[in-house]
Amino acid sequence: MSWPHYYRNVDRLLIWSLPLWTAARVLLGFTPPSFVAICAPLGVMVAHRIATWRRPDYWQLTAPRLGLCLSAAGWGVCGAVFGAISVAIDAAFRLPSLKPVPGPWCVGVVDYEVRCNKRGEGRRIIGRMLYPTSAHQDCAGYIAMQDRHKLTRAFIQNAAPRELRPYLPRWILGHWAAIGIRAKYGATPALPSAADTPSGDGKLPVIVFSHGLTATRETSSSMALSLAAAGALVLLVEHTDRSSSLARFVEADPSTGAPSALPYDASVMDLGYEPATEAYKEARRAQTLIRATNVEDTLEFLEAIEEGSVLSGGARGTHVRMDGLADAQVETLLSTLRGRLAIDRLVLGGHSFGGATALTVCADRVAAQHGAGAVAAQHGADVAGARDECSSDRIRPARIGACFALDPAVDWMPRRVWTATGYDGVFNDTRCASGGREAATCL
Repeated sequence: MSWPHYYRNVDRLLIWSLPLWTAARVLLGFTPPSFVAICAPLGVMVAHRIATWRRPDYWQLTAPRLGLCLSAAGWGVCGAVFGAISVAIDAAFRLPSLKPVPGPWCVGVVDYEVRCNKRGEGRRIIGRMLYPTSAHQDCAGYIAMQDRHKLTRAFIQNAAPRELRPYLPRWILGHWAAIGIRAKYGATPALPSAADTPSGDGKLPVIVFSHGLTATRETSSSMALSLAAAGALVLLVEHTDRSSSLARFVEADPSTGAPSALPYDASVMDLGYEPATEAYKEARRAQTLIRATNVEDTLEFLEAIEEGSVLSGGARGTHVRMDGLADAQVETLLSTLRGRLAIDRLVLGGHSFGGATALTVCADRVAAQHGAGAVAAQHGADVAGARDECSSDRIRPARIGACFALDPAVDWMPRRVWTATGYDGVFNDTRCASGGREAATCL
């Protein structure tokens, strides 16, 4: 039995134990000895906690535990009430259970942080990597780093409908930390034979994906799991432009030792977004440039993996940390991928804000390949610095073979790429709303 189904069955035993115990006592007229009435409910709670010690707890299990405690104390009626409440809560807020991922491969997963130290401290890029691995029955956490950064609270604060935020308790999504995905954390990548790869050269297809506004690396997990199960290496970039609900770093804050993260910047919304003001659009376009830099740095990271120049420690070069893995494990994992990535034809995609990011990077790359050197300058000092710090001429640049955008926020792309992407600067205007013949020109 897989871990998600195992945990779900154990939780059901806890939730239904009190209603079944109460029903047996009422229907059968059964009155247990006092020591049984005390020890049985407490034993159920202890057994459940032991059976689920590997997994974070969640608030839906509070009601059945209170009911069991009341029943053990002799308050049978109150315990029965809490038992009914626990069943109702379980039906209304059921823990999601992700189905097994179809595909010829099982999936491995790691959460990474990369720091470029070639000149000074450098920037950091973060995200989640999924890849094919050998058969297993393991389950990794859906929320990265076991929610020690309190992402579930940040989701309510930043991603919930604005009208409901004042009324929603911050802990309402705490049970997401208990969701498992069918992937083995830190597994050794499986390398397919030449016949099992699309190109026939034994190299893994590579997909880089950019998330949308208030989203995180977890948001597109189902898509990434499916692609990895089909034999691809997938990198889910978590952007550091403060458009994510919470951008989380592996390394702790050196000054406090606390988990390090970049919170969402809600002040951009105050510039006016319904309808969107020009100041609001320009603020989003400025964030797109930072996001594009994150993607370019991620491509540099892939080049370093392919070449074998990634370091898991040291003061210079590309410094990599993976949550929960020792330096030796990181080096083993990355060295397995050396020379086996199809970075000369990688795929770049994104959703919403991420779609605008992907289109921007692709348009800039196409322009650069056609000799438009001014494009790199328009990216600002950040992009130039990224190439100086994190790469060198000895690494062949990664090439984008395909680009896709899901519902892209085209109005947040820099103006310089509008023509290349087919955007005419008109977004959600009356032509689109009316459905007239010109509506086909609206993106």
